[in-house]
Amino acid sequence: MVLDGFEGLGSGRRSLGRSSAPSLPPPGRESTAWILARINECCFELGLDSDQNVRRLVALCGTLMGAIDVTYDRLRDGHLRPAYRWTEATGSQAVTDRVGPAGTGPASAPPPATNGDAGAGAMNGLQVLPVEGGTRVTMGVRYGGVRWGVLRVELDRVLVVGDIDRRILEFVAAAIGIEEQREHSDVARRQTEERSRLVFESIRDGLGIVDPAENIVFANQAYADILGYTREEIVAKNLRELLAPGELDKVLAETAKRREGQASVYELAMRRKDGEIRQIRVSAVPWRDPAGTFIGTIGAIVDITEEKRIEAERRDATARLRRAVEKTIQAITTMAELRDPYTAGHQRRVARLAAAIARHLGLDDEKVQGIYLAGVIHDIGKVAVPAEILSKPGRLEKAEFHLIQAHCTTGYDILKEIEFPWPIAQIVLQHHERLDGSGYPGGLRGPDILPEARIIAVADVVEAMASHRPYRPALGVQAALAEIRQNVGRLYDPEAAEICARLFEREGFTFD
Repeated sequence: MVLDGFEGLGSGRRSLGRSSAPSLPPPGRESTAWILARINECCFELGLDSDQNVRRLVALCGTLMGAIDVTYDRLRDGHLRPAYRWTEATGSQAVTDRVGPAGTGPASAPPPATNGDAGAGAMNGLQVLPVEGGTRVTMGVRYGGVRWGVLRVELDRVLVVGDIDRRILEFVAAAIGIEEQREHSDVARRQTEERSRLVFESIRDGLGIVDPAENIVFANQAYADILGYTREEIVAKNLRELLAPGELDKVLAETAKRREGQASVYELAMRRKDGEIRQIRVSAVPWRDPAGTFIGTIGAIVDITEEKRIEAERRDATARLRRAVEKTIQAITTMAELRDPYTAGHQRRVARLAAAIARHLGLDDEKVQGIYLAGVIHDIGKVAVPAEILSKPGRLEKAEFHLIQAHCTTGYDILKEIEFPWPIAQIVLQHHERLDGSGYPGGLRGPDILPEARIIAVADVVEAMASHRPYRPALGVQAALAEIRQNVGRLYDPEAAEICARLFEREGFTFD
């Protein structure tokens, strides 16, 4: 008899006669412990996978029951389909999908059971059915609240199921259920692992896992490629071996953050296998076990060396362009001041004071620089005013004053086509506007006036009053500050006025 690997169980098989009376088990055999031991040998000691274990359990059932045919039907998509069949002649075999001579089902196997065949009884428990020449016993296979299938046992005798038979069927069915659930879990796990692997490998960023001692325990292909190693080489490395000089303290500080549960993004210089230093952006999160214990860092790395090079070139080009703009503005300012010696240096002094006010107001360096350059060139429109009017020692006529007032619009027209990084043309146009709308040339009010223009307006008034003019001597800083205070909120921006007064009275600002 073929026992499919269970030849050693022959002495333990029940010797059932052809009568309906079951024989007594041999001493020490077929007790609960003995049956469980056989199942244990089947499923655990031999270390087979779940599917092989199910095949062996079907054979074990046939052997212990003294059956002539045992079939295990799996429940799939709501239908029972034969999975394994055992006979005395062939042993336990998988039931394939090849079609037999009649073309009605698997060769040498009973036709697949339908849902009607299964019935609630077959799926949920034990059924004993007399058939021609013997008995058919079915046992539902359930485990973990899931129906997995039906175990069918064909006997060539009339059988009255006793406690021993029930135990055999229940234990074998339970063992099959356990194996089915394990296989299902293993498949789900393998599918999850495969999906994760595909995701890891498809991501262009390098993904790696580093343990608390900075050993690299996992890396995808992109991670290895970025650093010029194979995956086998990279997972044998400690992260410290890959750092550029001076970067270890940064890594240790970042690891300490990970221990505290913090995620962060930072930049790191790393050495490739060929010795080249590359700039790397790291996005790191803590890796913890189910108990919450820190066991490492999961990090994504991106090579930003080229990005940093382009950024540095762009900064250099921008700096060169700004220097050129500043030199051009300085040249224009010098030309304008040569025509008007009485206001020589006025624009530079206004620029210095306006920039100081802006800085104390908390504006960023970019805005401060724009305000300074606008201050340096704010009176550029005076190049269109006749020199004799600019240097006239007496009181200006109304028409002459209107010509001078036009310098704001003229300055705007000169500058409006130049693409400055700041709204310099608009600042020049608005620097004589006042909060109450009494200024010129547009009569703008309050929030309609650029903040930069409101700052330059304050600085322009203070410098003009404090300095000598052809039509009057210098009035001094205190007189200028008194004018600003008297009209703060009506003509002049309150914040700019307050900072301006503080600069002169508390911080020692001077025009010298």
